[in-house]
Amino acid sequence: QSLVHRDLKPENILLDHMGNAHVADFGIAAAVADLHSGAAGAGGTVAYMSPEQATSFRRGTTPAPVDTRSDVWTLGVILYELLTGQQPFVSHKSGNDDRRDEVLEAIICYEPPRLGDLSSAVPPELEGLVGRCLKKDVSERIQSATDFADQLRRWLDSVSAIPAPLGFSARLAEARKGFLDRPWLFDEVDAWPAHQDEQLLLLTGE
Repeated sequence: QSLVHRDLKPENILLDHMGNAHVADFGIAAAVADLHSGAAGAGGTVAYMSPEQATSFRRGTTPAPVDTRSDVWTLGVILYELLTGQQPFVSHKSGNDDRRDEVLEAIICYEPPRLGDLSSAVPPELEGLVGRCLKKDVSERIQSATDFADQLRRWLDSVSAIPAPLGFSARLAEARKGFLDRPWLFDEVDAWPAHQDEQLLLLTGE
């Protein structure tokens, strides 16, 4: 049966020595059927809650049903934070209760700052992926963690297909081709005892 973690956050995603990610802390995980029946109760970390989860903690709001798409929202929050260094929904109030209430209201009612406004280095494809995770209407959201992973993997594959910039040795070999009749021009470069970056500076001025 479908299981909802309900408390995904950076602290609960562990990396092994090979760089593989493992989800930890299933303490409040629950089956979708138990969530819909009310048997599992409510839970989660406020900053990473989906709008559906947040309705159970915001006064005067009718609790909305929670399913696996709630975890997809939280994956979007984590990716947002990974790309920008900040959470999408924050509060600047002083009291703990006031901060919690402001964050809950923001999650339910407001859109987060655009990633591109926070960092020009965020690729548009990843900004779009995060946006599809953070749809407040669950029917418009990415529908499963598998779909999220597939979309992220397609972007990674497209990036890895772009040729890497030529390294020093390759650039030097390319430069030699233009001066095959004057190889002595490279005598000073070949004899330079410094770091390769300094050799490249001597050769190209870059």
